[in-house]
Amino acid sequence: MFQLNMGCGMDLGFPDVCLTPVVVPVPVPYPDMAFSVTSAPAAYNILVDCMPALNQLSEGLVSVGDQPGVLLGVVSHLEAGEAEYLLGCFTIFVDGPPAQRLTSVTGQNALGLLPNAPGMSIVPSQFTVLTLG
Repeated sequence: MFQLNMGCGMDLGFPDVCLTPVVVPVPVPYPDMAFSVTSAPAAYNILVDCMPALNQLSEGLVSVGDQPGVLLGVVSHLEAGEAEYLLGCFTIFVDGPPAQRLTSVTGQNALGLLPNAPGMSIVPSQFTVLTLG
């Protein structure tokens, strides 16, 4: 799988269940997207394809897609919360923690350890470095 960096990658989480006001608040599932460009990398000194590499301590600062759920998420009580990387490549370490790659498991619209939606990295941010294993 391709290693993630701060390039144009994307993480998708579904269902991001948020309370939406119709007449009364109704829980509605929304798709939730986070982009690698908006991530804060934890390894600034390791470059992959001229961009900082992402590891398990990196944080996606914002996730989008659940804006109609203005009464916030059912679990995290956030709208457009952070995306966090929950599981990475255990055979390759980037500045200490495991490297993040395509198909890494994420938690979307999160606040600490309470993600509102499970997700996965589905669009690679570069096509030159592979993390196998």
